[in-house]
Amino acid sequence: MAVLCVAMMFWTSQAEESMKKSGMVGLKAFSEKLDKQLVGLVNLVRSDITKLQRLTLEALVVLDVHAKEVIQKYMVDEGISSANDFAWLK
Repeated sequence: MAVLCVAMMFWTSQAEESMKKSGMVGLKAFSEKLDKQLVGLVNLVRSDITKLQRLTLEALVVLDVHAKEVIQKYMVDEGISSANDFAWLK
């Protein structure tokens, strides 16, 4: 559980940092980074690991796919590049 929690904390801070630094360009770069990380994670799941490691990594893959979709589909594709663009937060 701690692994999943920390992973989402890092995702949140990196997403926020990419928006603050370079807006849409930063989010697109972050989306590409997430793609590469996901490929690496899938390769790790396919390797010779323990059952507990596999269960943890499989859960992490699910969260990472969702996180990648949030960045790409709901932020990049919709043109949301800062927290101010979330009208429903106001």
